[in-house]
Amino acid sequence: MKDYSKVKFSEDALKRRDFMVSNENEFFRIAKKMNEQFSFIPLLFGSIALKMQVEDEVHTGDIDIAIPHLYSPERAALHYDLITMMEDLGYELVDYWEGEFHDVKNNIMVHIVGDNGFMEYAGIDVTECPIIQTDGVIYKRFTLEQLIKSYTESAKEREDEGDDNYHKVKLEIAQKAIKRNK
Repeated sequence: MKDYSKVKFSEDALKRRDFMVSNENEFFRIAKKMNEQFSFIPLLFGSIALKMQVEDEVHTGDIDIAIPHLYSPERAALHYDLITMMEDLGYELVDYWEGEFHDVKNNIMVHIVGDNGFMEYAGIDVTECPIIQTDGVIYKRFTLEQLIKSYTESAKEREDEGDDNYHKVKLEIAQKAIKRNK
């Protein structure tokens, strides 16, 4: 196992973080590898989860994946195995603490986080996320209602920080989709 605790990242890799473009097919490639190698079901949240459920155009800046109980003590070795898996898929670790990986060749950014507690601030119970199977890949995905909760909290945080309304736009898209589906 590699020790990533003292990894220094190139300035070039860190600068590229602003230009990420994600890809639904790439999520399926990563999720399939997670299914096969680790026998767990990844949770898709964020822009791609929204894009899969709405008719509107959605800008997807990265791929957001949560892993079941990633931070539990009995899964400590999983971090290194996950990093190795992502490297095997062509990704470079950009930020260990944020779980950021970058595929330089295809300019894709992936965030991988744990699901235990990170959604609590928005009142989302990840056990209620539907399990979906697409072309043999098994994954969970936020529902529109869960995305609304997440984007509502994110928009509040961003507003408090004086940030742009990136999450507000996605919140409005999800809200419109729910109204259309009624």
